[in-house]
Amino acid sequence: MSSVLPFLLYMSLGAVVGLLAGMLGVGGGFVIVPALMFIFGMQGLGGDMATQMAVATSLATIMATSLSSAHAHHRRHSVDWPLFFRTSPSLFVGALGGAWVSSLLPGSAVRMVFALFAVFMSFQMALERHPQQARAFGAWGFAVGGSLVGLLSGLVGIGGGSLLVVGFSLYGLSMRHAIGTSAACTLPIAVGGALGHFLAGAGEAGRPPGALGYIHVEAALGIALASVFVAPLGAKLAHHLPVVVLKRFFALFLFCLGVQLLWRNLPWV
Repeated sequence: MSSVLPFLLYMSLGAVVGLLAGMLGVGGGFVIVPALMFIFGMQGLGGDMATQMAVATSLATIMATSLSSAHAHHRRHSVDWPLFFRTSPSLFVGALGGAWVSSLLPGSAVRMVFALFAVFMSFQMALERHPQQARAFGAWGFAVGGSLVGLLSGLVGIGGGSLLVVGFSLYGLSMRHAIGTSAACTLPIAVGGALGHFLAGAGEAGRPPGALGYIHVEAALGIALASVFVAPLGAKLAHHLPVVVLKRFFALFLFCLGVQLLWRNLPWV
């Protein structure tokens, strides 16, 4: 594979991710991780290394995507900043721990967890069952819930936006504000997860030249450059398009992706 083609693939992937991040409030990891596993595999990386680097690189790119998306939602007054600052510490710590756990697991186990979560979220997004009234969340609720979301996100390389939208809806935010606040809260997750994968992969044998820990720098730059320009467009579309319908299409994609990954990584297949 030529040196130009992978970067073009990373840029194309970033454009898709930016659109999803701005429009649906998700960090794009559900798209980035499987796509990068495929691209890295084409470049000759082994299965375990390709998986670890896809997860780490996904989190690194989500840092840029979340900044651009959060700024766009902030301009439309759809980010609850007090809630962001209240939730961020537990999200960061959880993601840092999730990255450490991911580095200890074989790539097949990480892929299975990713697949199961994709299937679960496909049903959640398709059904759109969010309560209409706010529920009380104490300090412990935010700490435990944020840590769990961060842990899972750091483990499988997602921004956690899909879970956060549900949680903020339970808290009583409107769907527009839940999406905007979720977009902002993917930042502490991405920073904690990327930092954890950087530390875990430092000095690991078998990484491509120029990698920072498990983070593939060229892929991260290509995806980030495209995503930060496209994310504001996605945020604009979120205020004009039927978000529920779009989420159901994305839910179908997640379901098919999850089932495929589960089947390919079953030990007896």
